[in-house]
Amino acid sequence: MKANELRIGNWIISPIEGEAEIASSGITWQSTHPEYYEPISLTKEWLLNFGFVRREYIMLAEIHVDYCLNNLSVNIQSQWIYLKQVQIMIKLLYVHQLQNLYFALTGEELILNQ
Repeated sequence: MKANELRIGNWIISPIEGEAEIASSGITWQSTHPEYYEPISLTKEWLLNFGFVRREYIMLAEIHVDYCLNNLSVNIQSQWIYLKQVQIMIKLLYVHQLQNLYFALTGEELILNQ
């Protein structure tokens, strides 16, 4: 991971804390010791914990699953992202990538539900 991929509030795997939210001091430390940090794989559990709602639909006689929050829909299997009716394909593999994309598209932070 590179420090320039991270923002305050991103979730990563820390060598001391395990899954942890980045604070401003964490970005400084991570930039000098990137080998100690790992990204967190994006899973349906993370989407649900951020408040996304699971939605099933049938298209071309197949069942598809998206996870929706506000006007953003994510399909982690096909890597399709929908914002309102605009469709883009982007490789979203990690939690911090979703957090950064969500902020870039909406201007709002994703908040983890406790």
